[in-house]
Amino acid sequence: MRTHRRPARSYLVVGNTSELKGNDDKIACFELYRRNIRSPEILTFDELLYRARYIVENISREVVES
Repeated sequence: MRTHRRPARSYLVVGNTSELKGNDDKIACFELYRRNIRSPEILTFDELLYRARYIVENISREVVES
């Protein structure tokens, strides 16, 4: 019997993307920083909300189609 080990995923939820709008330097700095950090995955509150809505919508569609 084989077992596979995976490290636990962790997330750091910070701020909102609207706080970065209009400042290209802030956006570039934030993107560079979070792309260079593997753990925890860094995302904003509105990105987390988007992911949650996407999951709920897709689960709802699967239930309706079944």
